Amino acid sequence: MAALTITTTQVLPAATGVSFDELYAGEVIAPGQAYYLKASDSKAYLASTATAAEAAARGICVSGALAANQRMVGQKTGDVTLGAGAAPAVGTPYFVGDAPGSIVPLADLGAGDFMHFLGWGKAGNKLQLVNSAAGFAHA
Repeated sequence: MAALTITTTQVLPAATGVSFDELYAGEVIAPGQAYYLKASDSKAYLASTATAAEAAARGICVSGALAANQRMVGQKTGDVTLGAGAAPAVGTPYFVGDAPGSIVPLADLGAGDFMHFLGWGKAGNKLQLVNSAAGFAHA
């Protein structure tokens, strides 16, 4: 398997049962990308497996920032549609990936990658966001 291929115009939060962040972005963040909150400036950045801090995703962007210091909206919990191109496999667990902002299945994580569980694949090209940081590196 590989990272989900997300079409930004198809990223849609569910109408109910969701929670959001409204933050300033520290870099360009597109809808469908995983983000974390950087402690040093309290801005959103693209999540990755490089460090425990960068892997600690807060959610998935649903309304992006085209440049640093712009507002963005991120979804933290609940169902989010990622589109037909992404097509998350039903019942598959998805994590923050190596590439900044990417979302991958467990099989794509390698030794030394810091793990952060984002959620489960659902029918209808959706991901059910759970957001649970493991806080340790993949073996």
